[in-house]
Amino acid sequence: MLKNKHRLNKMYLTVASVLAVIHLVRAGSVLDAAKANGATTLYNLVVSADLKPALDTTKDITLFAPSDAAVSSLPASLVQALTSNKTLLQEVLKFHVVPSLAPASSIKNDQLLPTLAGNAHIRTNIYKSGQVVTAEGSVVTKADIQADNGIVHIIDRVMYPIPTQSIPVALNLNNATSTIGYLILKADLVTALSAQSFTVFAPSNDAVNKLPGHTYVDLLVNFTQLITVLKNHVVPGTIYSAGLSDGQKLTTLAGTQLEVKINSGSVTVGGAKVTWADVGTTNGVIHLIDSLLIPAGHGDPGVIVG
Repeated sequence: MLKNKHRLNKMYLTVASVLAVIHLVRAGSVLDAAKANGATTLYNLVVSADLKPALDTTKDITLFAPSDAAVSSLPASLVQALTSNKTLLQEVLKFHVVPSLAPASSIKNDQLLPTLAGNAHIRTNIYKSGQVVTAEGSVVTKADIQADNGIVHIIDRVMYPIPTQSIPVALNLNNATSTIGYLILKADLVTALSAQSFTVFAPSNDAVNKLPGHTYVDLLVNFTQLITVLKNHVVPGTIYSAGLSDGQKLTTLAGTQLEVKINSGSVTVGGAKVTWADVGTTNGVIHLIDSLLIPAGHGDPGVIVG
């Protein structure tokens, strides 16, 4: 007699094999799958937000689950804001859920996936010959975890804040970039920079204020030059920091090329240092830089030339 074995259709399965099959059959909900794959904190947040019953019973959903490390990297003030405001927490969590199946094989570059958070969409991107997949700039570190009611992708950052503004509006309303936002408005580029996906390397207000006085005045009075300078900061398509690599050359709307350099975590683009990366918008991404990128022949020799 065979010990610890069961006969099935003239095949013998060990107890271990049977248990493995049972484990596969009982994968649990997307939340259970996320918890089993290093997203316990997310699981607990969903429970505290009273969303677990809904997410356990909704069929064919995709959960982009921030890892425990991703949640723990959030500023304490943000965690406090989320946990003390259930409505806000619910919206942020719903933003991580797509109401359809989105396996990795179906994800496309610059694709917008609907979410449970109203009209908010997750922008997905594919970089480095398909080796890197992102959702709102967060890198998918483990894909296609199967669950009874959907799929889980583990990501390395919490997708927050939820993008609600176009690039021009976000620049204009941000206290750090309102000057470049004003210049875009003055150059009549608001509609153009809202029409498709772009990456904007946005000089901070401090960077613009460092310009020689006559250079700034020249930009204000020379409409053609202003447009060229602004376009020198804009690259077609959405390139989050995960899509940047050392030596990469980015072609701007002005027709110039900006070289990316990465050294010990420090990133420069066209010679300007990226001081704040991955500000998501409804039509692309903004990276703050510490200098204006003036194309050759369009500004003061002391200003960085892209």
